This record gives sequence, structure tokens and C-alpha cells, in this order.
Amino acid sequence: MKIVKKIFKWVLIIAISIPIVLIVGIFLCKLAIYSKSKLTNDISEIRLVKIGGYNQKILLEGKNKEAPLLVILHGGPAVPVPFGAGYRGYYPKLTDNYIVVEWDQYGCGNNPADYHNLETKNYVKMAEDLIVYLKKEYPDKELYLLGISWGSFLGSYVVNDVPNLVDKYISYGTLIGMNLAYDYSKEYLLSIDLLPEDRSEIEQMTSYDYNHLLRMQYIGEKYNFDTQGLDKMDNYFYKALFRLLISPDYSFGNISYYFKDNEVKSKLFDAVENDNVMDEVKKISVPTYIIQGKYDNTTPHSVVDELLSIKSNFNYFELESSGHVPTEEDLDKMLNYIVELKNIK
Repeated sequence: MKIVKKIFKWVLIIAISIPIVLIVGIFLCKLAIYSKSKLTNDISEIRLVKIGGYNQKILLEGKNKEAPLLVILHGGPAVPVPFGAGYRGYYPKLTDNYIVVEWDQYGCGNNPADYHNLETKNYVKMAEDLIVYLKKEYPDKELYLLGISWGSFLGSYVVNDVPNLVDKYISYGTLIGMNLAYDYSKEYLLSIDLLPEDRSEIEQMTSYDYNHLLRMQYIGEKYNFDTQGLDKMDNYFYKALFRLLISPDYSFGNISYYFKDNEVKSKLFDAVENDNVMDEVKKISVPTYIIQGKYDNTTPHSVVDELLSIKSNFNYFELESSGHVPTEEDLDKMLNYIVELKNIK
């Protein structure tokens, strides 16, 4: 009986200790990241700014207060991974060369919200308000806009609405439209040799659904990559997702918005289903730099080639080992390319 009590006692101690150790460990990691960023950067702060009529948090981080601004519009909709306001201290290559501005778009990350009849135009207005605010705060600085996937969708409108405020536009994983991306991906996959179970799964996808689009992206990258390449892509993405657990600017509640199908996310998917920004992309007048994975079929390379043939202000950089989500090695190449852009006049 005494032995049973002792075992129970130790089990209880361990059961209580493990969560405490994890909580303390996470807290210390958050503190270390926050302290290092504050010590090594001229600017490292969360600001509350009114954009689109709502008070929203933005992260500004940069080693040199004289550096140009780099505003990042993350993907999704409503997916601030692997870029977003939860990544303080995560991209020193960028923050050593720019004042990086990260904004978790309204309804996700550290700007959680309920649905308020938001559509693409509302998010475009928010992005424009953010840029106007930054140019008022830093009137003499160059401002570069980086749009990632869904962020590039928004960015196409933004650079046309406020071309005088954006010096260079960078588009990664250029997205022309959700429905188009679905059609492009399905057409491509059914044109290549697939395992019977994969072909059957895709043939059963008879209409646009965002989850179907994600699934087709994954299947396509499975065939285009070798297994090692696909694993590298997955490993990087999950590593970036895990980083949010120790972000000094995120709570567990903020992280939960990534996993749950909240109303903002589902309504946005419905609202943008039939939007198409090709006409907007063709009107862009600012210097534009398209970055695309070699195996990214959400926007076919033929479409990108068409844009490059008619737009003299467009430039192209290809990531040799990536699909829509970059591998870790290609992400490093992408960051190097973005850093080099500030030296191009």
C-alpha cells in the first residue's frame, strides 16, 4: 500500500510539474526573443493604429531607423504564417536591412475579430490606411510592399490606388483569383500521371472549395518534388507555425485563430471566390518584382510569362525547389533577393 501511495505521489508531482515547466519555458523563450529584439534593433514595438475604422496592432522592427520600410501583407485569407506580427526576431535578414512592418489582417492573429461584412475592398482599404499612416510617420522613407499569395491579391489593388506611396512592389506566389487558382490547379493535375487514388480524389472535386484548393496544392507538390523536397517544405512551414507558440506578441488565443474555421475566415473565402485581379495586375505602374516557386500552379507560369511580356516594369525571380510554399533553402534565397532590391534604383 505504501508503494502504491509513493507511486501515486510521484505521478502527481510529475503531472503537475510538466505543465509548469512548459509554461515557464515558453515564458522564458518569449522574454529572450523580446529582449534580444529590443536590444539589437533601433525599432522593435507593437503599435495600435486605426486602420479601416478599427484599432489594430502592427509590429515594427528594424535594426536601423534610417532604413526603408518593408510592409508585408501575409497570405490566407486570415493565415499570418510564415509572415505576420507574431514573428518578432524571426527574420533578422530583413530587419537588418529594413524597418519591417507586419500586420495580422483584421480577424486573425493578434487582431481577432467577429465578422462585420468584410470583403476584399475592406482589406484593401485597411492596407492603404496602414501605408498612409506609415508615410505620415516616415515621410522621407522609401516604402516597399510585399504581398504573399492572398496578400499579393490585395497588393494588386493597393499599388494601383496609392502608387505615389509605394516605391517598389514585391509579389510572392502571385494570386490572380481563388476560383481561377482552383481551376488552374485542377487542370494541371489532371494533365499529369497520377496515382489512381489521387486522380479519383481530384475528379470528385466538382466545384470551388478552399480546402480542395489546399489539398490540390499539396498533391501537386508531392508529384513535382522528390520526397525530401516535400518534407523540407513541410518542415519549414511547421517550424514557422511552432514559432508562434513562443512569440512574445502572441497568446494561445491568437494562435487558435489559425486552426479554427472562424466566421471571418469562412466569410472571406466565400466573398473572394469569384474575384479576379488580372486587370488590376496589368495596370500596375510601380516597379514590380514577381517571385514564384517553380512548381507553383495556383497561377500558371504561362500567365506570369504573359505579364512579363507586356509589362516592362515587371521583373521575375524563380525559386527552383518550391511550390506555393517555399522550402527553407528557397526562403533564404527569397529573403536575399528582397534585401538586394533596396540597392536597385
